[in-house]
Amino acid sequence: MEGNDVEKLRTLNALFDRVTGLPKLVNAFKSFVTANVADIVCNRLLTFNSNASLVLSFPASLSLTQDFRYALHDAFSNGFKKRHNRPGEMIAHHIDKLLRKGQGSSSDEVFNEQLDATLGLYRFTADKDVFCVFYHRALAKAAPTWP
Repeated sequence: MEGNDVEKLRTLNALFDRVTGLPKLVNAFKSFVTANVADIVCNRLLTFNSNASLVLSFPASLSLTQDFRYALHDAFSNGFKKRHNRPGEMIAHHIDKLLRKGQGSSSDEVFNEQLDATLGLYRFTADKDVFCVFYHRALAKAAPTWP
């Protein structure tokens, strides 16, 4: 996954599927994602989430696709828990940075996709109050002061 070689991942998935070893592959996938989420900062985390989600597009039975989806969600949640309050803080700062920078020359779709991807990480945070505190602080700094 680190090399973003989708074809090798598809081949690996097909091989494990032939020998009914996909549950073992799901567990290895979950362990890999959990280990990496704990070490990644926000920009890389968005890219990693996007790359890890590619696994969900591989051909497999519906139940195994659900297993991969649950493994991905559990792994991100567990990785976020290992960092305690830091993921909520990073997500709040990243959203604030996106909003301050503005849309710029990008289209509405691209800007909304960036915000949606960042807010998609929010669902993995265990302590959503931490996100709210940091986001409110960022808003307070940006708010104009009135006489």
